[in-house]
Amino acid sequence: MPKKLLLFGLLIIAIAILFVLFYPNIAEKNKIKHYINQTGKTEEEVVKNLNNIEKWSGKIQEDDSNFDYYIELARAYKYLGDTDKAIEIYESYPREKQGTVLYLYCNNLAKLYEEKNDYEEANKRYLEIIRNFNGQYKNAFASLIENYIILKDKDNAWKYYIEFQKAGGEDIEILKKLEKM
Repeated sequence: MPKKLLLFGLLIIAIAILFVLFYPNIAEKNKIKHYINQTGKTEEEVVKNLNNIEKWSGKIQEDDSNFDYYIELARAYKYLGDTDKAIEIYESYPREKQGTVLYLYCNNLAKLYEEKNDYEEANKRYLEIIRNFNGQYKNAFASLIENYIILKDKDNAWKYYIEFQKAGGEDIEILKKLEKM
């Protein structure tokens, strides 16, 4: 009887060791399958972006002041369909945002919010660009106006189209949409 018990104990230990060795691979394969099903991307594309997540997370751990690392990490999450995580990555940037970093921060966040159909949040970011750059980035105006059209907010759509024109912008397609409101 003790020999059988000893063999059974050894068998349990061997199974536990195999589980510990192979479980991470099983979990990783399930994660890959999840992203393939969620996004329709190929296994190669999913693995590449999971590797990018690991790479850029590590880079941020080494140097959290480099905004490019945050862009790349957020891009990898976005590519895998995790818009909320991409937003979280941008919002976690710990440094003061100025110049190009401020523009990219606001613009990229706005685009992510648009993907979530959260046009109010997107518009907050576009307005920040317009205010901080004195209308220099016409695309922020155009996106802001398009969002107000989607929201059926005629007053703000026209208000910002007029400001857009004062800043030297012109967009016939947007004007046609405004006239139909």
